[in-house]
Amino acid sequence: MKASGFSIEIHKLSEEELVFDVRGYHVSFANAIRRILLAEIPSMAIENVELYNNTSVMHDEFLGLRLGLIPIKVDAKQFEFQKGQVNTENNTIIFQLNVRNLPTAKENLHVYSRDLEWQPLGDQKETFPDGIAPVDGDILIAKLAPSQKIEATLYCRKGIGKDHAKFSPVAGCFYRHLTTFDLAKDKPLTAEEVEKLKTCFPKGHFKFPGDSTSDYDNERVKSLQIVNNRLESSELTFKSCPSLEEKLLITTSDDTLTFTVESIGMVPAYELVLDAIDTLRSKCSRFQKMVSKKRRS
Repeated sequence: MKASGFSIEIHKLSEEELVFDVRGYHVSFANAIRRILLAEIPSMAIENVELYNNTSVMHDEFLGLRLGLIPIKVDAKQFEFQKGQVNTENNTIIFQLNVRNLPTAKENLHVYSRDLEWQPLGDQKETFPDGIAPVDGDILIAKLAPSQKIEATLYCRKGIGKDHAKFSPVAGCFYRHLTTFDLAKDKPLTAEEVEKLKTCFPKGHFKFPGDSTSDYDNERVKSLQIVNNRLESSELTFKSCPSLEEKLLITTSDDTLTFTVESIGMVPAYELVLDAIDTLRSKCSRFQKMVSKKRRS
């Protein structure tokens, strides 16, 4: 995607993660997208808990907080913000949590997020034929000793990260200036330094010649290939080997930002970015209308 010096290049695209480069644009653009992703893209989360019985060692308040942080796999665009006190199929998702460890049990019972039972409201069963459940069923909620139990009704509402962090749909959301590396042409690596690359440099960047771990001859050193020249900020471990640092050229681009978005799992990462761009476009449009109206008055 290119227009007037502005370009976007996608490097990783999946439901869990999106990594892309933005060139020829001010850093404020990336920061606006980041802030919108963190604070203004809505999601569904457990907001209210009616706790009827809790004989576990976990206090009611702590249990409620843990439940609220369980991500729910559903697209919040299919729901409305709750404006009143009435629970309808358009603004609420209800779960039941009823678990009990037997008095005769010899071990503690682990209560997981998969123990939440969805209770469809209205026509939700037809709207969501595959059901609604937590993103991951293996999230540990509590441990129950013999005879202990938890009985609760959970109400999920639509909200945004600006109200509470549990509504934020992203895990990692950050950008940085693109950092790349290359081998110095005037300082070739020795066979011993190629061996050091295997331990001092992150995996996945080089294609090493041959499979042997013995010393490399000059011809095999020359066949060393760079397969990925992009560096993450956490991949500078090679600086612990001074001889390697002298022979690797590190470049940080001033006009290229690499953006990483990691979805918690409710909505694919690429959809979240598109929603953030739509939100930013809407904000700009509203501001433009406000300025035009002010100038006419």
